[in-house]
Amino acid sequence: MRGLRLALSIVLVAGFASSACLGDRSATVIVTNETNRKVTVYPYGRQRDQVKWVLEPGGVHNDDMPAGDARADSPVALMEAIDESGALIFCHRYSYGELKALEGAVRIREGKIDCS
Repeated sequence: MRGLRLALSIVLVAGFASSACLGDRSATVIVTNETNRKVTVYPYGRQRDQVKWVLEPGGVHNDDMPAGDARADSPVALMEAIDESGALIFCHRYSYGELKALEGAVRIREGKIDCS
């Protein structure tokens, strides 16, 4: 019986250890408003407006975003930012690989609109 408990304990510990090695399935983002005006950032696009962050000029927001299967080409974010008048001033699609290469840094800059 003691041997069975030891074997079961080893299997459980090995199971937990292997699940921890599967990789982080999220991407940390650090969004910085580099404009001179207040913006609202929609990390999943304006169509999914239940998640949004309001940033003052120079403001920063940190978050962990789900990364699907965490492959380099996995889509993570469609960052859109609008100013107080509602004008789109920033739009870019980020993949997991791009966010990793940028070390999560997303810089909201006026006029960068390449989200097609």
